[in-house]
Amino acid sequence: MKIPFCSPSVAKRYTDYLTSRYGIPLSTMKKWSWIQHKENVFVVDSSWVPLASPAPSGLNIFSLGLQVFANGKTFEPTSNFITLFGEHIKQNIVELPETKLLSLFNRAHVTLENARMVRVLSDGWVAVSLNGKIIASAALKGKHLIPNLPGSSHGSDGD
Repeated sequence: MKIPFCSPSVAKRYTDYLTSRYGIPLSTMKKWSWIQHKENVFVVDSSWVPLASPAPSGLNIFSLGLQVFANGKTFEPTSNFITLFGEHIKQNIVELPETKLLSLFNRAHVTLENARMVRVLSDGWVAVSLNGKIIASAALKGKHLIPNLPGSSHGSDGD
């Protein structure tokens, strides 16, 4: 199986999105090579690319690199990516008080009362922080956050 590395124009679409949505500097992503397998989008360090050509037989593409998006068409970020690169995220951050955060981790929709918004540009995917540290991602819809947790089907009704 050939590893489906993204063309430079597709890779640019992903880096442009991360820069415009989250303020992640292009310099952070300059050594990344992008892979898209079905709807999933991954990154690997560019120095790895020569080792992947040709791809070893039996390679499980789903476990290749760090998954950035669970759906490349809607730019649905993975929680792992958001938390691992949280120190680079400068905008579209919702700071929640601890009580609201517990509700989010219980997969409930969370209202934004008492939340602090950090350069939130629009509804859509946001990083969630506690005491200035990015710890999760969620979908912002109006006055509610919908959790984006591993194994989550985007939350349940509540709160």
